[in-house]
Amino acid sequence: IQATVGRSGDSWKHFLHDGFDAGTKANPVEVGAVNLLSAEQTWTVKEDELEVIFARDYSVDDGSFSNNGWCQELPDPITKITWDNAVLVSRVTAKKLGWSNGDVVKIGLDGRSVEGPVWIQPGQADETLALALGYGRGKGGRIANFDGKQVGFNAYKIRTSEAPGFVSVDSGKVGKAKGSHNFACTQDHWSMEGRAIVREANLEGEHGYKEHKDFAHHVGLDAPDHAKHTIDPKTGKPYQIYQHPYKAKPELKNQKVQWGMSIDLNSCVGCNA
Repeated sequence: IQATVGRSGDSWKHFLHDGFDAGTKANPVEVGAVNLLSAEQTWTVKEDELEVIFARDYSVDDGSFSNNGWCQELPDPITKITWDNAVLVSRVTAKKLGWSNGDVVKIGLDGRSVEGPVWIQPGQADETLALALGYGRGKGGRIANFDGKQVGFNAYKIRTSEAPGFVSVDSGKVGKAKGSHNFACTQDHWSMEGRAIVREANLEGEHGYKEHKDFAHHVGLDAPDHAKHTIDPKTGKPYQIYQHPYKAKPELKNQKVQWGMSIDLNSCVGCNA
């Protein structure tokens, strides 16, 4: 790109900062239905190939907002993943390749490669891999390099200007790498199973209110089908309705990590603003 725009020194730095070359404009191109049809016919994927799709991320875009903690915290509208990108794959293709959620895989293309964790996404087209751009930045800032670690992986490593949107990859150059990855996904957060809004108890009986005055704080079946509370095997005590993260990870309660956002869920429409 630097050679194409003919810039160097401070001029090149300004171009990188602004994202455009001042005083230039794109040349008009005639695009007709016939041209679009012929372009579609030239794109084919062979049986032993996978189609890799590159897309700007819904939260951090092309990486412009990767150093914004609020954007990183925003769940992806499709996967509900936060603070990460993933190699999205259909269930059929994942089964064919022997992949599971969290498996780290390597994608090779023309001597370059990138590694990223798998996320099996319902609705994803078979024989395709979708990669979100904007993550894995080496010099992204304090948030993008949280605790000295890159957030996500850099899909730009295998993306070229000749094929910026999608490219076919030999399936033989796609496979498992070492390790696995845990995602922060909000898909099942605040599910109501075992946590009814209104909780009931019998006054008398083995599991009645007199014996368990704090029953509403524990996971279990309510009256009239009240059963013994579900026991946490780690603590030997009943599961709490809400496992506060500060109890499990006291290191979260410090001056370094403090969120100050409060949302009125009666007014929230889930706009992701």
